[in-house]
Amino acid sequence: MFKLTAGKGFSVVLLNDWEVSVQWGPGNYGDNRWNNALPYDKSEPGYGEWQSKTAEIRALDVLGKPWEFPDGQEVLGYCTVEQVLEFISAVSKLPDGTTRKIGSRRRKPLEAWERKWLGLIASDLEDFDDVAASIGVEPDVLRNDRG
Repeated sequence: MFKLTAGKGFSVVLLNDWEVSVQWGPGNYGDNRWNNALPYDKSEPGYGEWQSKTAEIRALDVLGKPWEFPDGQEVLGYCTVEQVLEFISAVSKLPDGTTRKIGSRRRKPLEAWERKWLGLIASDLEDFDDVAASIGVEPDVLRNDRG
């Protein structure tokens, strides 16, 4: 499911029930953070749209609980388009939308960028064993590839 969020970005609820938010409007950690223009002012150029080369990202479990990035924050800012796509793909590979229960098997080897993001998620959850088991890799693969 797609959601438009106040005209500043979007969120998607993935098939595994995780929700990923991508925001790039004023107040978000991206190129427009300090932009005071209003996207709804019809006299402004670019009426109704925001453009940015960077955005902030966030992931929420099925209960709406955000997971924290290694720095303790619930969002990661100033991400490039490539980083946003990698993050969405990594979160989509988590088998369950709740941080309390993860359990499924992965079918193919993890790419380096997947190991990095899933390692960060496992680190945040303080549960390398369960996250690794749920995607069919050894826990040390995630511990060692957190970027």
